Amino acid sequence: FPVTILVNIRTGYRSLLSLFCAILISGFFCAPTLFAQSPVITKETMGTVSATTLITAHETANGFVNTGLTMTNGGAAASADLRATSVSTTAPTYTGASGSANVFFTGTGTPGFAIEGIDASSFTNLQLQFGYRKESGTVLPTLAVEYWNGSAWVGVTYTFNETSTTAIGWYLSPVIALPAAAQIAGLKIRWVKSGAQSVRIDDVTLTGTGSTPYRDWETDRKS
Repeated sequence: FPVTILVNIRTGYRSLLSLFCAILISGFFCAPTLFAQSPVITKETMGTVSATTLITAHETANGFVNTGLTMTNGGAAASADLRATSVSTTAPTYTGASGSANVFFTGTGTPGFAIEGIDASSFTNLQLQFGYRKESGTVLPTLAVEYWNGSAWVGVTYTFNETSTTAIGWYLSPVIALPAAAQIAGLKIRWVKSGAQSVRIDDVTLTGTGSTPYRDWETDRKS
């Protein structure tokens, strides 16, 4: 029987080369996404609201996608809220935008939003990304991203890919690498806005390299 060797190179946040090919008696078997980035949490699309909704109310109603986690303001001085306006499918936008609810940080004060109760203890190489709405054609928002290391909030440095003059619209944040200190059972991630420019976020993803092999069957099927 002929021997077939497949080489499949993954790019972007699936940065690990795939690459487990074994020959069977008839044909071949290839597991191209073993040990690739896998979801730590389900993509958080913020659910659906029909009007401005407090984070606490949406959480109590199990309105978020990740009902096993807890959404709060992260102990910030003020709280962001959920909106049904300027949804993430409004152009210009990014591929995979979910629409529906988004988290809105008003231009006044320092509102926060947090996802808590994440078990990241069996993952390494944690990577965070989210959609955000640039709400001004002349200013970028000031939006801190922090993680809880078990005893304190720690900021992570990142820079938006867009500039201050980029058009109003929805964009993806850069992929933000979280350090090893974030690989804990009680991980929390929060966003805190400062400055006078409002901002919205949606479609939060957190991926990592799992301690057990992971295969993305849906991606393989489409390959």
